[in-house]
Amino acid sequence: MRYVEKLIKEELNFSDADYRKIKYVGDVIFLEMSKIIILLLFFSIVGKTKEYIGAIIILLFIRTNSGGLHFRSYFLCTLVSLGVLVLSIIILPACVTIGKVVEITDMFICLVISLFISPVRSVYRDEASKEMIKKCHEKVFVYILAFMVVLYIFPLNSVTEAMFWTVNLQMIQLIIANMLRRHS
Repeated sequence: MRYVEKLIKEELNFSDADYRKIKYVGDVIFLEMSKIIILLLFFSIVGKTKEYIGAIIILLFIRTNSGGLHFRSYFLCTLVSLGVLVLSIIILPACVTIGKVVEITDMFICLVISLFISPVRSVYRDEASKEMIKKCHEKVFVYILAFMVVLYIFPLNSVTEAMFWTVNLQMIQLIIANMLRRHS
């Protein structure tokens, strides 16, 4: 690791602050990839691999632009992620039956929520500019709108249902994260 630090600072002429940002990004990528793999193993064991892949794809698109709850502990983050995905993939689809009109109406509500709630970034990241926030809102809007089209065109199946619940739980998480941020 010292060799990489020396290379970045001395050979590439990056400052200490730049090095810390590069290290942060590398750490985040490594930790997120390991969490994705751990969760993939879990959902493979319980026979919900397709549903997990669908849920994680839509979650990555939306969460990278909206943020959400952030935890200081890798273990707690992984545990909460597991809980949210178990709800999205296993529990809610088994407990709640939804129809086409409810799906589309609900996604429209999520679309509106995504426009009015600010992205919640990690405390380790710089504050977002107004332009960056606007771009994040636009991206989330497009992703949810595209998913609404998919829901409208295709019949609900176990994968799209997992994706549906993942979007809903992400919006709930975003509301909670915004409330916590305002009270801190």
